[in-house]
Amino acid sequence: MGDPWTLNTTSPCRLEQSSARFVIFNYFLLCFTFIIGTSANLLVCWVAFRAKSLRTGSNALLVNLAAGDLIRSFVDSPVFLTVLVLRERRVQSGAVLCRVQQLTYLLCSCAQLLTLAAISVERFQTIAFPFSTEKRKGRIRIWILIIWIFAVTIAVSSLLLSFPSCRQLNSPKLRPLHAPSFDAYVLIPIWTLSVILIAVNYLRIFIVVKQHSNKIFDSGVHPSLCVVSSRRLPQSSALEPVRVDGTYPCPASEIVGAVCVLTPKAKALGKARVEGKLAKRLGYIIANVVLFWMPLLLLLALRLLVNCSECCSWLMWELETSATVLTCVPAAVDPLIYTLLHRHFYTEFRRLFCSILRC
Repeated sequence: MGDPWTLNTTSPCRLEQSSARFVIFNYFLLCFTFIIGTSANLLVCWVAFRAKSLRTGSNALLVNLAAGDLIRSFVDSPVFLTVLVLRERRVQSGAVLCRVQQLTYLLCSCAQLLTLAAISVERFQTIAFPFSTEKRKGRIRIWILIIWIFAVTIAVSSLLLSFPSCRQLNSPKLRPLHAPSFDAYVLIPIWTLSVILIAVNYLRIFIVVKQHSNKIFDSGVHPSLCVVSSRRLPQSSALEPVRVDGTYPCPASEIVGAVCVLTPKAKALGKARVEGKLAKRLGYIIANVVLFWMPLLLLLALRLLVNCSECCSWLMWELETSATVLTCVPAAVDPLIYTLLHRHFYTEFRRLFCSILRC
């Protein structure tokens, strides 16, 4: 058996089998993103506008993320699926759909990455400065405006600058109808900066929470015991004077500024619980961004470094197409991570389902 990277004699049959596997994988992920992403993000947006308790500045960024994911699920995924179907059927008139898909893909990708970065910044501001709420709503509105202006600018600019690459899609020598060329290379620095910003802000959040935990006192003011000897109680018309000897706690008025007693063990457990929840959310966020985007970035870097043969080039195109499809999956995963783990969203979802099922 020869080298799979330079195989030419027996490659057609194997290429057809491998192509079928890639097609099934891509179709499944795009259908999953369309069905789950559309329904979940619609539900998130509807619940956010329905419940007054969720109409806050912090949740506005989550709704903005859901809106971008909704565009990707409802518009970009079906168009991408249509492009792949036309490619497999050797249709030569799919360039217009390719351009539309390129525009929606870039628009949603930029909006998603920038919104995640903005969420990390706002969460740090909320935790580090919990009482500075005057300018938060205005700042979030500016964030949302900047995100969409920047996303539209990048998408349109990429579409105009990469126009020659789309004309080659009608050539039968180039199999993939969707070629992540200029647009994917534009997303590399945006993805890198977003991940760095997310990691830095959540690291700062972790440090702030740890500092706040260290400032909690583990001792309080205890009621002292006073020795009262031959103390005469106030006389009453109904009671005779009584002479009492013994030990009694001081009157409540003498205890000033008492706080709850927090033992060192309880402090350690509470600190570990807070840091554990924070680390878990940090892991979800970073893993979601890295897991679904890293394959495309690695393949693009490998393509620049490796000079492939014809069979290798076909395999790289198929892998890049599947990796591009994989970057659409977060649109269906984001509602689970950023809303179902959110206590207020979870409560509203539960109320909604209970009202529908008449619990």
